[in-house]
Amino acid sequence: MQQKFFYCFELRRWPDNNCWMTKHTVVRNMRHDKCHMKYFKLNAAFGKSLAKLRQTRGWTQEFLSFESNLTRNYISLLERGARSPTLDTIASLAAALKVSEVELIKMSLDELRKSIQDTNLDQ
Repeated sequence: MQQKFFYCFELRRWPDNNCWMTKHTVVRNMRHDKCHMKYFKLNAAFGKSLAKLRQTRGWTQEFLSFESNLTRNYISLLERGARSPTLDTIASLAAALKVSEVELIKMSLDELRKSIQDTNLDQ
């Protein structure tokens, strides 16, 4: 039987400050939904914030892809958290959405923190 590997990010907080870091981990023989419950994906948070920005402007994925010079399929993959954006992609999306790159990343980190707090409240 073939082993399945899932790559996830575990969020950790540095002691004595508000800095967050991600630790890349490999999870073996675990169903993907359990992986999502235990670990928080930065890609998913980026995708969620990208979708929110796009929808507040009333744009379709196709229109955003035209403005950012990316494919509609790639925009969809980013919004679902299935792909990691490169720095060039973040810059292209930020320019198309008329926000700074820093703001786009900050929104993603805020979304990640929110999902962590929601998960902690559920426990």
